[in-house]
Amino acid sequence: MLNGIDYLVVIPVLIEEGKLKEGVRVIEYWKGWIDGVCNNTGNYLKGFYWYLEYPWQIHDNIVSEDDIREISDYIKKKRLQFIWIPYVHDGIDPNKTDIKSIANYFTHVFLQSNYYQGKHRS
Repeated sequence: MLNGIDYLVVIPVLIEEGKLKEGVRVIEYWKGWIDGVCNNTGNYLKGFYWYLEYPWQIHDNIVSEDDIREISDYIKKKRLQFIWIPYVHDGIDPNKTDIKSIANYFTHVFLQSNYYQGKHRS
């Protein structure tokens, strides 16, 4: 346990070749992970980080919007944050990804910093 340091814990998303790994019970697995972390940590846990940084995860059927909504509700009922930092570089238009359509399920969404260093920001 980390004492005196606020922290987030990653929610692992196990994928192979753009699809969820076979045999992973998605919702129950993630809820179990969240409960396990909450039951074994102290008051410095501030929330969870959604590990799947891929900005088209709904469009490409890697995860469903319903799954993200359910995980979000589960975390927020525990009064914890749910953070996502999708990977977007200068060649990707964030408006043509899933970012805006699922952003409301997260407490905070930040594009990865390399996006802001691209030539479109000059």
